[in-house]
Amino acid sequence: MRFIEFIKFLLFSLYIGMVQFLLGLPVDSIWNKFTSKYGENFVVHWNDRTITPHKLYGQGIILKPTGFTKSSEVIESVNSFIEANSYLFNIDVKDLKIDRVDSLRQEEYYLIYRQYYHTLPVLGNGAVFTVTKGGEIISLGIDCQPDMNVALESKVSKESAINIAEQRLETTGRCKCTQQLCAFAL
Repeated sequence: MRFIEFIKFLLFSLYIGMVQFLLGLPVDSIWNKFTSKYGENFVVHWNDRTITPHKLYGQGIILKPTGFTKSSEVIESVNSFIEANSYLFNIDVKDLKIDRVDSLRQEEYYLIYRQYYHTLPVLGNGAVFTVTKGGEIISLGIDCQPDMNVALESKVSKESAINIAEQRLETTGRCKCTQQLCAFAL
């Protein structure tokens, strides 16, 4: 009976995001390390699968107090931010590549990264940062699959791979997959 109660407790703890260990450190310690650097006024939504922040917003995270004038400065600063906080995001900045940088509103940059596994894009995985021209990250969203380990050789034809993917994702006939080989994290 105690075993069942223990399993229920573990499942409940996972559900509410109170997992005790991530990368060998207590989750609270990892979050405390981040908030001790950047402050505590954040709202964070955790990715239950990877136990990493899915969305984070709140007070601005100052990257460059003097602000940005070029998108290349923003990219460099955000890359440094990702690298400095890889313990929280559980992703290596080398696995992310800029997909695009938009400046839809005069005062903000939107950086959209795509995750890659070796040379393969990982479908649906990446990161988005909203950065003010005043030099602050005001929101971020990260959906990356850490520690991927898949074979890079295709064992089926492109057509078979598309059919299998469409059947498993229940998108038969709606997916117009014409791109190169890619990875899909489940």
